[in-house]
Amino acid sequence: RMDIRSIMPNAPNPSKRRAAAESFSNNLIVQPVMPLSSEEAGDSARLLRPPLEIEQVESVVSLEQLENSIIVDREIENCHIGTSENGKYLQGSSVWTRQLLKKSRVRRPSFLKQPSRKLRVCCIIFSALIFLLASALVTMVTHLKSSEPIQWSDGQDEPNPPQLPDSMVLLHPPQNDQAADHLNEILQEYSDPKLTLAEFQEQNPSSNIQFPEFTHTSAKHFSNQRTALLFAPGEYPNIDFEVGYYTSVIGLGESPDDVQFTNCSKGPHVPALDKFTDRPPNGSGLNTFWRSVENFATNPAEGMHWVVSQAAPLRRLHVQSDLHLFDADSWVSGGVAANTVVDGKVNFGGQQQWVMRNVHLGEGAVGGAWNLVFVGCTGAVPKEGDGAGRDNDAVMGPSISVENTPGSRMEKPYIVMKQKQAPIRENRGTQRINVSNQSDLPFVSDHPLYEFELRVPRITSGRDALGPKFDGEDDYVRDFRR
Repeated sequence: RMDIRSIMPNAPNPSKRRAAAESFSNNLIVQPVMPLSSEEAGDSARLLRPPLEIEQVESVVSLEQLENSIIVDREIENCHIGTSENGKYLQGSSVWTRQLLKKSRVRRPSFLKQPSRKLRVCCIIFSALIFLLASALVTMVTHLKSSEPIQWSDGQDEPNPPQLPDSMVLLHPPQNDQAADHLNEILQEYSDPKLTLAEFQEQNPSSNIQFPEFTHTSAKHFSNQRTALLFAPGEYPNIDFEVGYYTSVIGLGESPDDVQFTNCSKGPHVPALDKFTDRPPNGSGLNTFWRSVENFATNPAEGMHWVVSQAAPLRRLHVQSDLHLFDADSWVSGGVAANTVVDGKVNFGGQQQWVMRNVHLGEGAVGGAWNLVFVGCTGAVPKEGDGAGRDNDAVMGPSISVENTPGSRMEKPYIVMKQKQAPIRENRGTQRINVSNQSDLPFVSDHPLYEFELRVPRITSGRDALGPKFDGEDDYVRDFRR
């Protein structure tokens, strides 16, 4: 009969319970069990309850095993001693776990001890790091295997022109009206989604506001689409498209005038969005971000509309008409135009917090709310003022800050597409064919007739820091091959 009343106190504290169980499992030697009365059996069963939580299994232990063993018990409940055909036994009516060791006062081996909590946490973290590292390695190896190595006969380490990713689209001037229509269809894919008036009225039949025929929406505001539209030098007649979220429109000429949008109503533009739902019927530009245009000339009949609010710069442009930075009474707030020529008038409307840097203003600037800043600008630059006075009985205007003598200027690098010398390729022996027009391009598609240059404008100061600069005389020219 076992009396472990003094060895296994019913300690409520978990750490004390764990220590008590450890002492019990390391030191207790189970003695042979004698037959007990039912009362004694019940009392002993209540005592034999080491309070330690571990994995549980179903088990029955005979008295013969107990006579020659040390038993490490876990969570024995409602135990009793009884008899069976095979003799007397000690049975747990609920599940319990045991571990039989040889009968001696030998401590439990260290590898059988439960690891500490800190060790378990460290193991989990280490396993997670190993898993992440292995996943990254597998992804990298898969990507490398899927990318075929580029072989170049001239030994260059990079191609020129480079292989463009799917996010970059190279476009060429249309040769006829059908090609222009096709190009307009392609460009609509990169504009903000359209919602027609018929579609809107079908969902809102009670609306009686005089809406336009359609509106662009801000549905792509949180899209993962990123696109650069690259326009090769040349003329693009009858091209009108809205510049959508996360889209950059880039001309590839040495000068903005090398890429011309002509005979168009709007050209590349951004109107107010959500005209059916946000301050209808004029919409809003307060959440119109993340787009840009640079290095082209445009002459739209309606003027160039660029109705944005920050993170949507205009750079290295020649606007051959008016530039409208608003759309009716839509709300807009902030932006920048740099290294740009505007032949017509800049109309700020309700625009505010706008910076014009190195911009030539052909016919001046009107409108605006709150503060406007002009740095290194030329032409009809507005007078500086705090916006509190009146000029020729006109309403009070915005606060205007003018800096006529900036210390220096630094422009963004730009890309230029250069025509290469017409390639010559052997054909059937010694006959050589000189390819000089696009109709022959499929014959030598592996020898493109163009290459790219990276132009990096030098930092200038003094008089060279004033007005726009397109000539590229002082640019650093870098080849894309290295």
